[in-house]
Amino acid sequence: MFILIVLVVVCVVLLFYSIKKSNSNVPLCDNYLPVIGHTHMLIGGGKKLLRTVKYACEEANKKGGVVILQLGLENYYVITDPEDNLTVANGELQKHYFYQFTSNWVGDGLVTSAGETWKRHRKLLNPAFSQQMLNIYTAVFNRESRNLISAIEIQMKSGPVLITAAFKEMALKTLLSTAFGIEEEECDFNQKYMHAVDELMAVLTRRLQNILLHNSFIYKLSALKKKEDELIETIMAMSNKAINSKRRALKNKQESHENGCASEKKTQSLSDLLLKGLDDEAFTDKEIRNEVDTFIAAGSHTSSQLMTVVVMVLGSYPEIQDKVYQEIKSVCGDSDADVDKLQHPRLVYTEAVLKETLRLYPIAPVVLRKTENEIKLKNYTIPANSNCLLGIYGLNRHPVWGPDAHTFRPERWLEPGGVPDDPNAFAGFSVGKRNCIGKTYALISMKTTLVHLVRRYKVTADISKIEFKMDVIMVPSDNCYVKFESRK
Repeated sequence: MFILIVLVVVCVVLLFYSIKKSNSNVPLCDNYLPVIGHTHMLIGGGKKLLRTVKYACEEANKKGGVVILQLGLENYYVITDPEDNLTVANGELQKHYFYQFTSNWVGDGLVTSAGETWKRHRKLLNPAFSQQMLNIYTAVFNRESRNLISAIEIQMKSGPVLITAAFKEMALKTLLSTAFGIEEEECDFNQKYMHAVDELMAVLTRRLQNILLHNSFIYKLSALKKKEDELIETIMAMSNKAINSKRRALKNKQESHENGCASEKKTQSLSDLLLKGLDDEAFTDKEIRNEVDTFIAAGSHTSSQLMTVVVMVLGSYPEIQDKVYQEIKSVCGDSDADVDKLQHPRLVYTEAVLKETLRLYPIAPVVLRKTENEIKLKNYTIPANSNCLLGIYGLNRHPVWGPDAHTFRPERWLEPGGVPDDPNAFAGFSVGKRNCIGKTYALISMKTTLVHLVRRYKVTADISKIEFKMDVIMVPSDNCYVKFESRK
């Protein structure tokens, strides 16, 4: 009887609290239940979580660009309106507490840090992604694209190729080479690392979906925390490898310079900036590790997933693939030569395909923020200390895109009036000041890979059969197989 009374009291308190929290002129998402709000929509795996994200974004688009999703005892303002989205993104640089769940992994890296720490790191690391550095990286992009072709050539003899694994291997090797100067082959080590990242993403997602595990004390007692620690140990081995390799290279370079055998370059890679600093500003050892972990995981994982989706899309739309092929022939010729820096800007339709893929299949469909101060939107005011969910998935499909907002149509990027006048209606590389530092790096590397791939093979796939899920980022939940047919 006592337990029953306690439960009744708790339910009454929760009901009162939920009514108080929902006392807002911002419309509620549908599927709201008394006491628990929308928390029931979190129950399930990564597929269910993504369906909830999509649903909330669609609700926001239908109800004026802002709705409330009540999770546990907290309101989440889901924002898909382009102008309001930018207002929150630029006005509040404080990340949501969910990002603290990654503190044992990436700490205060560029993706998870906030305030002055983020501003300082962004300023110090920007030179690593200058056009001058990207031109230097072009040789690596071409080399690794050719290695990918060689791997596909072997696998296609046995039938359709599982491309996700191939793209992960290529993306990781490309990043290690460009950012850290690591060239040696360690396939088993790389595969173990990539598997650990996938598993850790799933662990973080499971914690997000379980409100009880948001409490650090409870989480530390769980089996999930034990698994996280084991995965992080594997992942740390990769960052140790990157840091130690670069430190040895810098030491050798310094010794050569002292002997008069080398001159200092004006360009500095990501690892140069991390280990040596810029203009007398240096990173601490902890900051170095945080950023190394951030860039290795985020840089390789997101680009490989996006390339998987791009190729699946091309294989699903033969007419679009043929237009890409014709443009590649026109810009790069019929030879098997490397793609050079002058050709990248001319691959306009290829870039349109990449942007349209990012629009409809955003790698980061949501971004979480915590307001520090009251924020005035076009029609509403969000109180201080509120949770904001920037609905990138809904933003990229907002009604301003027109009646064909849900249709894959790359031509829209090349037609007058084909895309919204407001550039903030597209957030393929996130939105506002905290947009992706490596977006140009990603576009150039992906264009290079597509040139080598499409001019060599005709690809066949069916993306309509692929279901996606949320494992921190949006990824295919099914194995992505592509049929490759030689064009020669």
